[in-house]
Order: sequence, then C-alpha cells, then structure tokens
Amino acid sequence: PTFIGAYRLKRRVKKRCKWQGEKISNSVKDSYVIEFWREVAGKPIPRPPEGWDDLGVGGAEVQGRWAWSNERKSEVEESVAQRKFFFRSQDRSYWSVLRSVFLVIKMMLLFSLSWMATMAIACAAMSGPLFVGRFVFFILRTSDTYVHDSLGFVIGGAIIFPIVGKIAQAINGSDGQDAQSPARAILMWAYSFRRPGSFEKIRVLSQAAALWLIISPLLLGLLYDLCLVKERKWFAGKEFSIDATSIFLSWGTGTFLLNVWAVLCCVGAFEKEFWAALGVGIGGANAVNNQNGAENIAAAEVAARGNDIVGDVINGDRIDVADNAVEHSRRKLKWQGENGQISRSYEILWAVLRNWEWDKIDGVTLLKECTTPIARQLAVALLSPLLAYVGFLALYYIVSGGRDAVGIVLPVLGFIDKGVYQMFLFRSFAFTVIAIQLAVAFQQPLQKWFQAAHKAARDDRYLVGEILMNYALFREQ
Repeated sequence: PTFIGAYRLKRRVKKRCKWQGEKISNSVKDSYVIEFWREVAGKPIPRPPEGWDDLGVGGAEVQGRWAWSNERKSEVEESVAQRKFFFRSQDRSYWSVLRSVFLVIKMMLLFSLSWMATMAIACAAMSGPLFVGRFVFFILRTSDTYVHDSLGFVIGGAIIFPIVGKIAQAINGSDGQDAQSPARAILMWAYSFRRPGSFEKIRVLSQAAALWLIISPLLLGLLYDLCLVKERKWFAGKEFSIDATSIFLSWGTGTFLLNVWAVLCCVGAFEKEFWAALGVGIGGANAVNNQNGAENIAAAEVAARGNDIVGDVINGDRIDVADNAVEHSRRKLKWQGENGQISRSYEILWAVLRNWEWDKIDGVTLLKECTTPIARQLAVALLSPLLAYVGFLALYYIVSGGRDAVGIVLPVLGFIDKGVYQMFLFRSFAFTVIAIQLAVAFQQPLQKWFQAAHKAARDDRYLVGEILMNYALFREQ
C-alpha cells in the first residue's frame, strides 16, 4: 500500500541537470525518486460564519453561492470555465504551441458563432413581427391601399412576443420545475403520455376541437368574406361562387379572428375595469378603486340589513342595495376575465395537452358553456341573412316573371346595378341579424343605460338637484 495511517509514499520525477559538453541519453535523462511523507496537523481553520451551510432554502441556485457536495451547481458556477494559459511559462514545445493555437482558433470560432447568433436573433426580432403583421393583412384580405408596415410590425409584435414568452415560460418550468432543454422537455412530455380512462373523454374533446378548430372558424370566415371581401361582381354571378382557395382563406380568417377574440376575452379587454386599470377612460385607475370600494360598501350593507331589504325612498326613487349588488354581478360578462368560460376552457385544454390530465375534461365547460354557444351564434349570424337573401331573390324572381334584369331603377337613386343592390341587400340582412344578436346579448346593460338616460331626462325636467331661488325676494334685495 502507498499509505498507512498518517504516513504516505509519493513518487516524483527528478530531472538531471546537463553539464557542459556532457551527453545524456534518453534512458538516463530523468530518474524517479520515492518520497516518504507524514501528515501533521496544522493550524486550525477559522470557523465559517453562521448559516453558511444552510442547504434548505433553495440550494446554491437560489442563494447565489458555490455548490456544496452533490448540490446542483448554479448557472453562474456552471458558466465559469477553467483558466487556460496561451503559452506555459516553462513548456514551449511544439505540442504546447499547437494547443495554444488551437485554443485561439476555438475562441475565434466561438466569437464568430456568437456574433452570428446575435445577428440572427436581432434579424428575427425585427423581421418576425413584420412578417406576421403582413400575414395578418393577407389573411384578412386587406387592400394594398391600407397595408402599412409600421402597423403590421405592431400587430405582429403583439402576436408573436406573447407566444414566444409563453413557450419559454413553459420550457423553463414556470410551475416550480427545473429548467431543461427543449428537446428533453419534448421527450419527457412524450414519455409521460397516459391514455384516457374512458371513451367519453375523447368524444367530448373531439367535439370541442371540431367546433373550435373547424366549424366555428369556417362560419366566421364565410361571414367575414361575404360582408367585407366579396365585391359586386361575385353577387352578380360573374365570378366563381365557391372554390377551394376561397374556403381555405375564409377558414384561416375565421381562425385568426376567433382566437384573437378568445385572447381578448381571457384578459378581460371588453370590460370597463380593464381600460380603467390602464388609465384609459373616465376616472382612470381611480375608477377601479372607487368601484371596488362601492362594491365592498354594498356588500357590507347587504350583510348588515339581511336578505329582506325593503329599501329606502329618496325623491320617490326606490333604491335597493341588494338589487344594485346583484345587478353589478349580472353586468359581469360571463366570457370575460380569468374566471370566464374561455379561460376555464383554456385551462382544461392546457392541462390535458401538457400533463395528460384527462380527468379534467368537462363536457359542460367545453361544450355546453363554450364551443356550442359560439358555433350556434355564428351559424345564426351566417345562415339567417343567407336564407333571407335567397328568399328575397326567389320572391323577386317570381314577381318579375322569371326575367333576369341587369339592375333595378329606384325613384331617387336611379339605376342600380344588379351586383350592387344584391350585395347591399345581403349585407343589410347580415348587419340587422348581428345587431339583433348584440342587443339580445347586451340586454341588461342596454336596459341599465336606458334607465339611466330616462332618470337623467326626468331629473332635468323636474330640476332635481338644482338650487331654486326665490325671484321676488331676490328682486327686493
């Protein structure tokens, strides 16, 4: 053995000095010497500061220190490379110079690759949003007159940067998991696949996917195409009625518009509180605080006075605090915000696609409360004006005796081309149906606004809240 207790044996190479004129062969050039060592206790090491070995608060990655024992090294420690010398002080042989040259070449290659990666990222950051913005203009079939690169860059940036951030957050382990490479993340995701427990889960997910990815975008895209894209030549029958390219573009347009609407619903962009929090609108951010304070006061009064609130009578108006609180909760749109139907459906789909949690699939949330009502409303918005348009043309054909005129003559407008009046006819039906749908959907806010306008007009008529002066007394003074 080379060591026994505190004693050690160490072998080292002893170089032989070369005297003047002396020739030394390679065999006797160096000699080996065996040294005998004994371990002796030295001066005691000073005690480190208290808490230096606290390994329970996140480890070296969180505490920002060097790793201890089998701890996972921090990102800073892993990025620190071993120090290398270009030329060793004592060894200037051929192989040492070659290693130094190779190190310089590696550094130059690393610098070149870093520069290329930086330029590629910079070009992608500048060209990617512009490309996405131009694609949005293309998918919306916007005229070249209204295509603007600056606007396209803003639109593309608003689309691509949140998506990239969400993907990076998912890869880096946003839920407290360790960061890992994209390839490893994909492999781990594939290996963690679990089959669903029942066929009913697959049926619900398939129906929701078909309604959201195929049927609803196609209905919305066709409605957009007929209302904003098709020209009078198409309505006059001078162009092809239906082709595969038009259907595919309509589906793409519908997919884009539907998902943009869904994202806006998730962030609550159609609520007054969203814009007030951004400082836009009456009152700005203070309006949110005032409204929250009013809600808390109303809730406190409801709790204090109980469920059988009779209300107060002020100037002949019955004010019921409980009704006001309930009315405010009703005015909250069920599609908006983090607790809306779109957000809850998204959370279910994300849990299924990321962690294969099939048990979270809920037919009521995905079908009854989300995808089915959307598809139904889009079908009504498309088929109702289409049936009315076809019915009107059939009635006109019967009344005219089967004659196909090139246009109609109106008393004030004069001669109107066939494509123009048919296009105007369909779009009038479409906008009427959409207006009726919006009125039904916003029935309670419209009723609230009507009541507020009615009260304002009545108060102005009867001078409620105005200071009345005694004209005779004022004249005497």
